[in-house]
Amino acid sequence: MKDNPKNIKTTQKTENELRLPSYIEDIKLTEEILLNAYKEPDWRKTSKLYRLGECVLLLICGALFSLAFPAHDFALLGWVGMIPLFAFTVKERPLRALCNAYVWMFGFTLASFYWFYEILWVFPLVTAIILSLFPAAWGLISAWLYRYLLVPELARRQGSDAVRLALIRPNSWREAFFAVLASATWVVLEWVRSWIATGLPWNNLATSQWQNLNLIQIAEFTGFYGVSFCVILVNLALYFMIVAIIRHFKVGVPIRITPALFAGIIIMLAITFPGGERLKPYTKPADKPYDSADQIFNIGLVQTANPIAWGASMQNLYGTFNRLANASTKLAINHHPDVILWPETVIPLTYSTRPDYQQTLRGLVSETRTPHIIGAPDVKLSTTDSPKHYNSALLFNAEGKLIDEYSKRHIVPFGEFIPFGGVLDALFPNIRQKFALPSDLTPGNAFRPLTIKPGLALGVNICFEDVFPYISREFVRNGATVLATITNDGWYPKSHERAQHLANAVFRAVETRRYFVRTGNYTQACLINPIGYIEKWDIAFPGEKFDPMSARDATLNVTLAVPRKPPLTFYTQYGDVFVYVCLLFTLIGGILAFGNYRDEKRKLHDAIAPLPPQTTNLNPNS
Repeated sequence: MKDNPKNIKTTQKTENELRLPSYIEDIKLTEEILLNAYKEPDWRKTSKLYRLGECVLLLICGALFSLAFPAHDFALLGWVGMIPLFAFTVKERPLRALCNAYVWMFGFTLASFYWFYEILWVFPLVTAIILSLFPAAWGLISAWLYRYLLVPELARRQGSDAVRLALIRPNSWREAFFAVLASATWVVLEWVRSWIATGLPWNNLATSQWQNLNLIQIAEFTGFYGVSFCVILVNLALYFMIVAIIRHFKVGVPIRITPALFAGIIIMLAITFPGGERLKPYTKPADKPYDSADQIFNIGLVQTANPIAWGASMQNLYGTFNRLANASTKLAINHHPDVILWPETVIPLTYSTRPDYQQTLRGLVSETRTPHIIGAPDVKLSTTDSPKHYNSALLFNAEGKLIDEYSKRHIVPFGEFIPFGGVLDALFPNIRQKFALPSDLTPGNAFRPLTIKPGLALGVNICFEDVFPYISREFVRNGATVLATITNDGWYPKSHERAQHLANAVFRAVETRRYFVRTGNYTQACLINPIGYIEKWDIAFPGEKFDPMSARDATLNVTLAVPRKPPLTFYTQYGDVFVYVCLLFTLIGGILAFGNYRDEKRKLHDAIAPLPPQTTNLNPNS
């Protein structure tokens, strides 16, 4: 006769039954079935071959997740590609979760930053080693939070088998709380990655959704960190749903979808929160008349496909200049733009120290009768200090006079300065020759927009400055009505770096609700409107689709309808408030978990503490 779980006599519990918490009885399954279903095999704990296979699987899954990012753009993968990461972290011991998360991220970073090899083969490896530390920290924290927030105290004290039994029917609301908490922790670590050691917020989770116009509108309030939050939250919710389905078919417990339902509500709120009325001014068809409150501006963009020319002969450099001059003349004659933008340092001649170059540039600009913004290296000489070198955007007025300039504030490690220069110069004497960097560049001193005319002030990001949200935000706070990037992606002519770089500018446009124009060397000149849609680019053939990997000499004229008093978005005014909320939520979760951890340790200490010695009354008169 088979045992009926309802008829188990509580008065005859075996030693093994005493180890089980009382809530297991609700599942109506015998202890033997549960233990056989969820007991961890001994070989999994000890097999080195299994551990190696686990690491290889994580490495492959991390590398495959890179396909969700530009230029592969399998955006759907972004919503499910992190599930293998969670399967090997959240329920593991914290140190094992740390190692597993590190391996997964190592595979992702190596695959998505492989383009660094075009500078030096070891760079992708070094980048992967460093950037993987942040998800590793997330794995450690999330596994610890999971253990002390979702696993009942009694099960934790009874061992791993009891933990597995306790999680057969977990509290689904606690799972939803953990999903939000773990997502908030990830956002905080992405934010830390954006500024620590000069920062590199490149290929954050949000970037996988750069073409998802409905979702990315929340960046107006949360910055692109809000999009990252949504992506990881959905991954976690789907992970918990898959686990619930497996539990159902394995031991018959009901499927509870609270985390998935909660995530779905948050995504719907994220999509609908900006509101259609707020977006109407930015979705006006190009053939409709402009609002009388708008100012109409034309901006000319010069796009080049010029090999990196450091050390090139003067003949070659002036040949490049002639091509750029012809492009400017063509734009000036055909479109009469308010300003023409050239790429960053496409001609690597230092403006201040080359009178011949100065004269040539001034002559070109005065002939076209059009203001120009030209990217050029520059140097400031001083009688007291050593010369200071800059990467600058120079503004010439229609008469050819240099009237303003912006010098790059956020300079590139190993591209524009050598970190720990004194140490590395001593260890590697040829390092500067390798990077064509005889001296470190100096950061500029202000985020000052370049004013072309009343109402048209350009916040000019140079190179990868458009990757950093705070830079575009500061430009707009200082009066920029239009954002721009001039870049030189010719260092990476064969890889997806150009597409990944462009994707970041989309978020800057949405965060600030400003038009964003981009041009450069080995990149596609384009206009991004304030909802993040790329609405105009150079089209060589009718019907040609936008291709961020395009590399050809071309020109583009864009027409903008800019409000006379464009409002400041919530994100522009208040910055990373959403990140601070995530940080607060993470701290609250950490405090709750630490309280449970401390109580458990105290009870364990009390349980193993020796009994006080018995005293014997030796008083004969008692």
